[in-house]
Amino acid sequence: MSRSTTLRRWCSLLSALSVLLTAGPCLAGKYDLDLSRFWSRNDLMMHDGARSDIEFIMADVAAAIGPHFVGPAETTGSYGFSVAVDYAVTDIKEDSRGWRTAMTDQNLGAAELARQDGADSVLRSYQIHVRKGLPYSMELGASVTRLEDSRLWGLGFEFKFAPIEGLKYLPDLALRSAFNTAVNTGDYNLYVITQDVALSKRFGIAGLWSMAPYVGYQFQPLLSTSNVITIFSNLTGQPQQVTFAGVWHFNQYGVAGLRVTAAMVDLGFEYCMGQDNSVYAFRLGLDF
Repeated sequence: MSRSTTLRRWCSLLSALSVLLTAGPCLAGKYDLDLSRFWSRNDLMMHDGARSDIEFIMADVAAAIGPHFVGPAETTGSYGFSVAVDYAVTDIKEDSRGWRTAMTDQNLGAAELARQDGADSVLRSYQIHVRKGLPYSMELGASVTRLEDSRLWGLGFEFKFAPIEGLKYLPDLALRSAFNTAVNTGDYNLYVITQDVALSKRFGIAGLWSMAPYVGYQFQPLLSTSNVITIFSNLTGQPQQVTFAGVWHFNQYGVAGLRVTAAMVDLGFEYCMGQDNSVYAFRLGLDF
């Protein structure tokens, strides 16, 4: 089978998986956030601290849909192509005031409130990630992400450059810039701009396997802006429209990971430790 035929088949598989990731139920999921819960229906004012609460919820969502796998630093090569499926678990503070508010409708009666399910301790997401090598140790990449138990999905694009790569006694060094945006969010918009740096070194194992441990740092500014949010006032019983001012947040992570490759098969694990949340990511991919 020729290389081009194999590549076409995997591109077809990627398209099919993308449809599966982005397809979802019509009904709202657990993490389709209703931000009207951060307003009082009596005076249509935001609750105390609500803006900060929304900011930190957006930081958790950004971590779940943002780019995963900072490393390894080496690129696919100018003719290389990679397709992978990533599974990420984002550890969140589910007992924080923000998540409790987002998950609870205070206008329900006591019995209904007792039956409401709060946020889980983690957000789970699936991501298809493709990369295409370019000359001079550069790469272009794209991703599509699905947040589990929601209608939310994300699109991402990235550029990677490895100024140091393939030297015998030095580790590989790579810089990456990425842009991700959330789609089908409802009450808000979310834009994530990620900058990261990775150091790695690949080692051969018995001529059949290779492993590449790596470390890195990720800086992730994010912006969330408001769509029109409808609230039914307790005073008038009529729908009222409100918005919130855009919120900025800055996620930062220390990163450690490992990639193991056998022939074309690529397995990976990565841990990103941050102040507000942490991300555990697993990868299964193919390199051509």
